[in-house]
Amino acid sequence: MSLNEIIFIVLSVVSIVTALGVILSKNPVNSVLSLIVLFFSITCHYVMLNAQFWPL
Repeated sequence: MSLNEIIFIVLSVVSIVTALGVILSKNPVNSVLSLIVLFFSITCHYVMLNAQFWPL
C-alpha cells in the first residue's frame, strides 16, 4: 500500500467516526467540535484529489 492509500483510509475512518459523532452526540459542544474535525478531514480529501477551491 502506498502512502496516499494509507492517508486516504485514515481520513475516511476519521470522517465516518466524526460524522457519527455529530449525529449521535447529546452535547452540542461535542457535536460542533466533531463537525469541525469532519470539515477538516473532508478538506484534506479535496487537497489529496488536487481539487481547486476557486477558479484560477
